[in-house]
Amino acid sequence: QICVHAIGDAAIDRCVGLFARLLAESPRADHRHRIEHASLVPPELVARIAALGLCVSTQPLFIHSEKTWLHRRLGAERARHTYPLRALIDAGVRVGGASDAPVESLDVLHAIECCVTREGFEPQQALSAAEALRLFTSDAARLQFEESEKGALRAGLRADLVLLSANPLAVAPTRISGIRVLRTVSGGRVVHEAGEG
Repeated sequence: QICVHAIGDAAIDRCVGLFARLLAESPRADHRHRIEHASLVPPELVARIAALGLCVSTQPLFIHSEKTWLHRRLGAERARHTYPLRALIDAGVRVGGASDAPVESLDVLHAIECCVTREGFEPQQALSAAEALRLFTSDAARLQFEESEKGALRAGLRADLVLLSANPLAVAPTRISGIRVLRTVSGGRVVHEAGEG
């Protein structure tokens, strides 16, 4: 499995071309080769990524950090295709969520909220809360060939889970980031317990 970091559309175009050549020379079923970031992806590149079966590892908190200057820097047309989560998923691309820490925060709930609300930035690319949750659980595990170890609550998988103060699928999208982590369990062992209050 090969992962290439590519952010801009020119870099992604070149990356997709290299993956096409690699897969022509060394075909492999279920390769899960992936592009890290894939920030600016116009529709024709989304289609090529999907056709090659490439995966994307994305960092939704970049929306929070960059939304104030992306339109100025990219222009209205190119900004429409920035962090195109909806377009990628609708095209059948497997997308996993990541943090890019320490550049961005490790706050997964804020990242999930960014997927759903996009904090007003190009809202046509928004995901449902359920889709956003999958980005950071089952789909992230699958991107790493680890779906038989983690990513879901199922017998035989690691007992990695969090107990939350509210259901991110049931609260208003703008309240997801305010949900508190009450308990964290890793490998079946409690490793964090929130204090009172």
